[in-house]
Amino acid sequence: MKTLNLITVILFALSLIIIGCEEDETENIKGNDVELYLIESYETTGTIHQIDENSVITNADPLLYYSDFTSYDTNNYLFELSEDGKNRIKNLEHSVARIPFALKVDNEIIYTGYFLPGYSSLIIDWIVVDPIFVDQYNGIKVELGFSGSEISDRRNDNKILDVFRQDNKLIE
Repeated sequence: MKTLNLITVILFALSLIIIGCEEDETENIKGNDVELYLIESYETTGTIHQIDENSVITNADPLLYYSDFTSYDTNNYLFELSEDGKNRIKNLEHSVARIPFALKVDNEIIYTGYFLPGYSSLIIDWIVVDPIFVDQYNGIKVELGFSGSEISDRRNDNKILDVFRQDNKLIE
């Protein structure tokens, strides 16, 4: 009887160890984090506004974490944001010169752009977000700037869409 109890205790302990050691499957799925970072430094290529992504150094911490994104509308290129996310955008010191950002999926830059308020007279031929309309859009709308030149449009990159789709946050 003691042997049976000992075997039962050992099996129970082993099963707890095995369960505790199983990896969380969501941690291993690529495309689990979409985050928006402000850019510390960069160089331009092509025109004076097109950011060379190979030169980008972002801030260590994101401005917007994935948890700040409540949905993404692929037709309007609109990221709906949580209240905390909207407040971080509203608290940016809006510059008429522009504030560069990078959107990353799993720490890989998918595209770069600029926060640029609509009252700025600066014409940008790159991706832009007007931070002034965060309340009107309930988030941020990512638009192509003046396209007198070819702009690589990756606003609906599959890596972004896959993350939002897996969490039922994608509006198509």
